Amino acid sequence: MSERQALDFLVFAAPKCATTSLHEALYSHPKIEVPRDKELPFFCDDRMFKQGLPHLETFFSKPNSFRGTISPQYAVGKDVSRTETADRIADLLPDVKLVALFRHPVKRAYSHHKMLVSRNHETRSFTEAIEDVKAGKPNLPSYPDPDMDYVMGSSYGSLLDLYYARFNKSQIKVLYTEELIANPTAVVSELVSWLGLDQLEYEIDLTKARTGGSKPKVGALTPGKIFAVPGVKKAWSQLPTKLTKPVEYRINLWNTKPDDDSLDPQSEIYAEMVDLLSDEVARLRELTGTPNPWGDWD
Repeated sequence: MSERQALDFLVFAAPKCATTSLHEALYSHPKIEVPRDKELPFFCDDRMFKQGLPHLETFFSKPNSFRGTISPQYAVGKDVSRTETADRIADLLPDVKLVALFRHPVKRAYSHHKMLVSRNHETRSFTEAIEDVKAGKPNLPSYPDPDMDYVMGSSYGSLLDLYYARFNKSQIKVLYTEELIANPTAVVSELVSWLGLDQLEYEIDLTKARTGGSKPKVGALTPGKIFAVPGVKKAWSQLPTKLTKPVEYRINLWNTKPDDDSLDPQSEIYAEMVDLLSDEVARLRELTGTPNPWGDWD
């Protein structure tokens, strides 16, 4: 490992919180270097983590750049739990600046479910999936990662607790997806100032921000189909992560048909989710000392 810290900042946010939009906005900043393909879950991907920080540094090439990553996997776990992920970050990057990006918890969970349906990982309805989570049943046998627990992904208070317990509060900044989408230039300008960098000299347009969907363009190219073919997953795991991660990211990004399907706020499952997440939202408000832009928990 070089003398400087491997990363200057790290964004942790659950899937479907507009991390792709934030990544594109930061990628355009002349002094910031983020990997061209957003997701680099180094601290919760055992295969990457075992290669050590020198492996992480190979994803960056610009001298004297302000280096960061945006990894939604950190909020839901992958090969290790959210707690162990936070431990690893604190152990190896004690001075890193941390950015949390949170979206309306129920809408995020529903969008996450749609994404996994589109990748042929999920066959349950959203209601069925939440009932399974409440019952403590195993997640999908074919893909038993914690990210199938849609409630966990929206448990922002518990997630923030992990990082407040390990880092100085001054190292952590909380952003909200709704505010980023509504006024991206102002939010990103505030963020880069907090990071200690020059103000933006460009406007950010998120009017073409990616919209999620529940159907793939090509079903055969979804992870759920590809890795179900005997031998494919094992062979893929033998390839260098520097190759596989960008390929997986780009295919998943492209292979989704956008739609505007959303969860009915008058539905029973919506109300159930609001109730399930009420303590988490209250804890988030307590930790940050500020109101959130959502109205369901006022």
